[in-house]
Amino acid sequence: AHNFQLGTGQFDAQRTPILVEPLNRMGGVVDLACGGDHSGAIDSQGRLYMWGLGDRGRLGTQNVRDTPFPARVKALGERRVVAVACGMATSGCITHDGMVHTWGAGSSGQLGHGELSDEWIPRMIAALQDTHIV
Repeated sequence: AHNFQLGTGQFDAQRTPILVEPLNRMGGVVDLACGGDHSGAIDSQGRLYMWGLGDRGRLGTQNVRDTPFPARVKALGERRVVAVACGMATSGCITHDGMVHTWGAGSSGQLGHGELSDEWIPRMIAALQDTHIV
């Protein structure tokens, strides 16, 4: 947990299970994903929260600083998120309308936008726009 990816505010590793209080106060988590240095969760209202290492845009919050507690990804507006995934330095989600959004490290084209640049906020994959993803 060297980059706050547990969401507890701790920098150090946690060797036994611990309740993540900020997530507990959300009123229920419906999906959770853990990446190399960051994590994400969706609350019962479909709001997405991310925390952990902040570099390369992997949190989708435009914040370059490490984030020790869950922070809402406001760039998604009122879109309801139904699934979240975290990679090594990338993140992605699916919204209720079946649209796929990705963000984070894009130097190898891994975000699916046809570009080789990092994305600091969620961006819909245009190539999948006419495909309903479930």
